[in-house]
Amino acid sequence: MPGTHTFYDGSTVLQPIADIIGLEVDKVNLLLCQLISLPFAYLHYHMFTSTRISQTARVACPTVLGLMFCYFCFGNALKHLLLLVGLSYIIMCLSPPRIVHKCIFTFAMGYLVFLHWYRWYVLTAYYLDVTGPMMILVQKITVLAFNLHDGKVKKSEELNDMQKKEALKSLPDILSFLSYMFHFQAVLTGPACFYTDYMAWINGTAAIGKDGKVSNV
Repeated sequence: MPGTHTFYDGSTVLQPIADIIGLEVDKVNLLLCQLISLPFAYLHYHMFTSTRISQTARVACPTVLGLMFCYFCFGNALKHLLLLVGLSYIIMCLSPPRIVHKCIFTFAMGYLVFLHWYRWYVLTAYYLDVTGPMMILVQKITVLAFNLHDGKVKKSEELNDMQKKEALKSLPDILSFLSYMFHFQAVLTGPACFYTDYMAWINGTAAIGKDGKVSNV
């Protein structure tokens, strides 16, 4: 039956600590994941450099950790995030480039609006539920679809400088797509970023100095 678990089914292992400090456990879970992400971000920056680790590992590790954060915070409600991302990828594969951005926007925003309405209808108390990260994913998915449309349909002279930089000529592979969606640094609270910027960071080309050397990223 529909209930709180539809949107929030997070871990209660920290409930005793939440009771002591006077906060709800959902907020404690989110705060803990945000704090844990800091040392992991430091390790990823210094240890998982593009010169040491393969791109596959650099793409996969943030994805796994991000999904773990989501499951810890939201439990089985993670299914909504997976369903949104999975169906969106299928839609991008099947939709004609000239309307892919419209198809994705309609589906992703429609799913989000439905969940917000359904949550309002079902829930009687407020929780930091799965609609939070879902709003971040909707931004990413929609922007990615528009980038695909720009790269596949529009002529170069029709694009501004930013559109030219972010335009995509092909759909990302599934692992890179999942990493962009679920990387632990931003999956819970954002911010959203462009796919090309994320992959430039993964590839180690996000910070190239004036001397042409790539920094330790």
